Amino acid sequence: MNEKYENRYHDFLESGYRIESPKAEDYASAMNAVYDMITELYSDFPVYKHVSRDDFMTMFQSYQSIMNMSMTKMAYYQDKAVGFYISVPDYSNRVYHLNPVNLVKILRIKKNPERYVMLYMGVDQDHRGLGKAIVYSIMKELEHNGLPSIGALARDGKVTQTYAAEEIRNVYEYVLLEHVLTDDNAEKVKGE
Repeated sequence: MNEKYENRYHDFLESGYRIESPKAEDYASAMNAVYDMITELYSDFPVYKHVSRDDFMTMFQSYQSIMNMSMTKMAYYQDKAVGFYISVPDYSNRVYHLNPVNLVKILRIKKNPERYVMLYMGVDQDHRGLGKAIVYSIMKELEHNGLPSIGALARDGKVTQTYAAEEIRNVYEYVLLEHVLTDDNAEKVKGE
């Protein structure tokens, strides 16, 4: 495992930071803190769309049932949330097609995942370097369970793009495109 990340992890813990998985009873307060950080940290992303706190909490309430909390981390300093890392077992697209067979598969995967999908990460800008410490805590969990992971989208030019670079086996580049429909186009699409 990466010695620099391990040292960063121990340095932050010795400086009074806590990096831990949220308990089930603390899930709502953890996700409220995540909402605040995401709103601040991701607002400069080209595809960022503001979501109300209520909508965010409704969406993430459903995540609780598919998350393995040991693979989700919150970082606290002086009892204030200052960083987060959210990952879920790789369910493929089963969670979007709920039926009795897929439900059984989802429960089986949650209990014994083959790999994890790294979804979201953020660190308050006043706590630079903490990201590597949080990544180390996730790497420890993956190593302990002998599991690989799939990273989600990382924006070019952001420091998180370089985290654990020596562990990356494959990289795929995606392009996000947008086409604004005028009222005439929207009506045409509706009618087709």
